[in-house]
Amino acid sequence: MNYTRFERRHRTAIKNIMESLRGLRNHTTIRQKKNGTIAIYDIETEVTYTLHRSGYIRHNDDKGYGSSWWHGGTKRSWQLNRVETGRFQRTERILATADEQIVILMNAIRRTRLKHAIQKVDEARAALTQAIEEYNRI
Repeated sequence: MNYTRFERRHRTAIKNIMESLRGLRNHTTIRQKKNGTIAIYDIETEVTYTLHRSGYIRHNDDKGYGSSWWHGGTKRSWQLNRVETGRFQRTERILATADEQIVILMNAIRRTRLKHAIQKVDEARAALTQAIEEYNRI
């Protein structure tokens, strides 16, 4: 298996993303750092994104935005890599280079934040509708 090496330019790009998209924090543990993994936590959506040197990028979530491949407990995690239908109709993940992982990361953050914002608006709309109905009953 070919491994992706996160070079200084990749780490700098990720740092710039974290600064420009406020609310992102480096969440990499010592073990992850030794393994070549980068973990980024989004405070706004309570989601952790992990970029692995194997080429996988994952979205780890305690709230459950989207569909997941693991439902044990409350933590949900799924891969963001592209898929292809390979031989014998088997789904295969396309491993991403470090450059591709950064693009996938940016798109995933935007998409998750948009879903989160829409959910907040829907919750506010429901609360307002309920308040208006209660006011009309008085």
